[in-house]
Amino acid sequence: MPTTVTGSTRSNSTQNTQRTEAQTPTAPAATTPPPQTTEAAPVEARQPASQGTVAASRRVAASENTGLTQRLSGALVPAPTLDAVRNGTAKIARGQQGDSVADLQRKLNEAGATPPLTADGQFGPKTEAAVARYQVSRGLPDTGVLGQQTLKAIDENRAAVQPQVETPPSQPTRGTTGARAVDTSRMTEAQKYDHFKGLIEENGGQFKSGPNERNLLSMRTPTNTNANGRQGVYDDKTVMLWTDSRGGKHVKEYRSNTEPSARYEGRMGEDVNGDGRRDLGRVRTGYYEFNTGTSTTLGNVLRPTRSMTVDRDTNHDGLFNDNASGSAGQSMLFHKGGNNMTGSAGCQTMPPAEYNRFWKDLNSGGRPGNIGYTLING
Repeated sequence: MPTTVTGSTRSNSTQNTQRTEAQTPTAPAATTPPPQTTEAAPVEARQPASQGTVAASRRVAASENTGLTQRLSGALVPAPTLDAVRNGTAKIARGQQGDSVADLQRKLNEAGATPPLTADGQFGPKTEAAVARYQVSRGLPDTGVLGQQTLKAIDENRAAVQPQVETPPSQPTRGTTGARAVDTSRMTEAQKYDHFKGLIEENGGQFKSGPNERNLLSMRTPTNTNANGRQGVYDDKTVMLWTDSRGGKHVKEYRSNTEPSARYEGRMGEDVNGDGRRDLGRVRTGYYEFNTGTSTTLGNVLRPTRSMTVDRDTNHDGLFNDNASGSAGQSMLFHKGGNNMTGSAGCQTMPPAEYNRFWKDLNSGGRPGNIGYTLING
């Protein structure tokens, strides 16, 4: 299977490709868990705006819309309608302008934006920061972009999970490279579901919404493979999301690991740069699908449904910043690790008790079928 390193291409045997995981503890069989309960997100009734507020908003809209046509010919581009955002066919982001942006600015003010926005119809840094603050306060991914989930929360006048802050958040990370951590401890289970679902979708994941279909999201904390005496660290977080047959939303969270440990240095991986040393690999951020299975040495495992490209540590410094990659075939699994070592040469692992709970939750509604997995830097 071809393997690539920056500036060069070379072949590696399938046998080497599959030699990623070999020496880890064996997992016991899973047991059937009790049925799960659901918790609906509270919805606060919309408070009517005062006549003064409505009149002021109308005056602002009238004065600002006068020059809208001229502004559209400048650097900013026309924004889609709010209805297009509601039906999921468009998003509104920085660099756009129009009536829909002015409507958004007024809606944010009604929701308590601090400091208040001028409804000028221009989506600039202040509006972006206000959207991000609103998203944080409602337990949504703070992208600063108005998408379907954020507009739904605004339309519903959803109650704040935590107070809005006056200082703007730092620039959010976008794409499939990460997301800033949000405190979910005060969220209901349904609010957590919406939050993590949004993270999956914002980072390119394909969310499975059918009854008992499982979605996994791992938020990686990049860690040197030499940490913890070369034994690895459980410093990542994995989340499982699904709905039951009645539409109830379920969320389970687990302590996990998504990177190899240096205890496997030189013994596992591939020599992708031809220097005579095997290079450890870690799964790249992105979306994958897995199926349940078993291993004679690892017990209950999840196996990827297709070949994976992984990042490789070719200079063996414990970091994956060498701009080198190669195929790992379907050898990167989910499996049980040890208590004091992660037992990973690139797989996704959890401590024994945590993995037992994970496996029980995974199969609580019967066989889960194809499982969606999104990995991001958290």
